[in-house]
Amino acid sequence: SVFEELDFRAGGGAAVLLGIIAHVAEAGTAPDTEVGLYARYLELFIRRDWKPAERALSDPEVAARAAIASRLAWYMAIGAEAQQAPTTWRTTVTLAEAFAAIPDHTVELHELAQHAGLLVPVGSPDTPLQQSLRWVHRTFHEYLAAVHLAQQLGRGDTGALSVVTNAIQQPSGWLKTLQYLMQLLPPQGRDAVVEAIIELRDAGDPG
Repeated sequence: SVFEELDFRAGGGAAVLLGIIAHVAEAGTAPDTEVGLYARYLELFIRRDWKPAERALSDPEVAARAAIASRLAWYMAIGAEAQQAPTTWRTTVTLAEAFAAIPDHTVELHELAQHAGLLVPVGSPDTPLQQSLRWVHRTFHEYLAAVHLAQQLGRGDTGALSVVTNAIQQPSGWLKTLQYLMQLLPPQGRDAVVEAIIELRDAGDPG
């Protein structure tokens, strides 16, 4: 099980996952994969399962906000360079930058920033739009970026595959996202990533 595989020597990520397992298990049967746990936890978190039923969000509303969160995570991971995988991710984004990156969902972004709890404020800006935000924990950023990347690969986006091959060459900043990605992809998608890795290996082997 995921619980049996936790390595508490690895730092905060294991402790975060343990908290996720506890919260998800309290709400019902916990999935047995790490990505399944994150998906279920985010669903509960965005739905505001601790609030009265009449104030909870509907399934479509939860799905829409999760999709927006993954788009923001991807923007913070990769910026505007669609076929690159930078070694250093952005850890913060201002509300103004988030609005500019995803202009069709400013209301939902504001809600994610102000009420959902997935993004936490950093510093004291002069204006609300200049408020810097960061994910409540890096693993949420990594998981949500993997969700967006898996969706792109599922649509046959060749640029997304370029990001993967680029990320493989600098795994220090992308290792956890690549691990999540392989769990999220169906067999055909995993095969495409493995083929890209083999091509990358062969291209670097002169013999």
